[in-house]
Amino acid sequence: MKSLKRLLIISTIAFSFIGVSESSALARNNKCVKVGTFKTAVKVKYECKRLTTGLRWVKVQTKAVPTTSAEVIISIPTDWSNIEKYAENIPYASWKASVSAITNGIPQMPTLNIINGPNALITYPTPEVKINLTSRLFSSAKQPLHLTIMRFGYSDIEWAASQWLSQFNDQDNSVGTEVRSGCSTPTTCWGGVARNTKDGRAWISLATMKENTSSSRHVTGALEAHEFVHTIQHESLSGTPTQRLPRWLLEGMASYTQAAVEGVISFDAYKTERTREIGGLNNSIEWLESFLAPTGSDWSHWNKYTGNDSWRIYDVGFMATEALVALRGPNTVMSLYTKVGSGQTFDQAFNELYGISWAEAHKIIARVIFLQINK
Repeated sequence: MKSLKRLLIISTIAFSFIGVSESSALARNNKCVKVGTFKTAVKVKYECKRLTTGLRWVKVQTKAVPTTSAEVIISIPTDWSNIEKYAENIPYASWKASVSAITNGIPQMPTLNIINGPNALITYPTPEVKINLTSRLFSSAKQPLHLTIMRFGYSDIEWAASQWLSQFNDQDNSVGTEVRSGCSTPTTCWGGVARNTKDGRAWISLATMKENTSSSRHVTGALEAHEFVHTIQHESLSGTPTQRLPRWLLEGMASYTQAAVEGVISFDAYKTERTREIGGLNNSIEWLESFLAPTGSDWSHWNKYTGNDSWRIYDVGFMATEALVALRGPNTVMSLYTKVGSGQTFDQAFNELYGISWAEAHKIIARVIFLQINK
């Protein structure tokens, strides 16, 4: 009994006052004069209460309550066996993996050169900030040594196209049109393009106009991060065509990165950018499976999608990439490019890095995307 009393004396927890009963009235000297007043005697607290026998001092009963709230534990997917079970927590798992990669990653910041056309509108004046975060996010990957960012307005289109051709005229047929297609009219001058030279120099073309000042993608550096990811993908491929990997992965990784670098400050910031990128998806599981399934060696499958479906390479690509990041982190996803650049097929690289065939994995990813957009 003495041991029990000692234990009760040395235990300290927070208390809150609760209701009292008539049976706890003091046996003697218990009359009081004003309801609601308190007194303490021998470290015991009493309250003046109106009982059937009149106003009496009543001992206040106490109840222990926790001093701190319990930590909320979020169950996140750890492998292919439970990714569907914890599908709703994929964004959180991806965000955690992204923050960890950025925090621990050593940046490979390229030498930065910025050139502006006479009519360029500068909507984000410090691109080096998001370039640095993106470099840290994929710190294990090979990255370009030099980066030129070219900004221009609609009236600068001839100058910009000339600059672009001078660097990449020997690469493929789209070089001559891609800068113009991103700024085809004064009110649709908003596109970004990225390319790498064979000697490790990367260029990003950014079309600008006044309306871009109200676009979060243009004023937060998200667009610079998006395009810089493409230069890392190109560099990791070591000259292998990007068409050797799915088109949704090319754009999905870049779109995911926008959320990852914005979300370095908080999960809420990650979710805000994520919502901008994927809002409005309502595709069926069958449609998603069909969209994700092919690998092959060209993009003819994805090029056939038109209208709104042509944008699915960005939002479905985002969510598919996010699932892969949740399981293995961002650097493993970029390793798909490195391994394909070293001679493997996408299927071989995926199986090696994720321990499952793409033929199996794409069906699981389709289901977890469906679960998230229909929760």
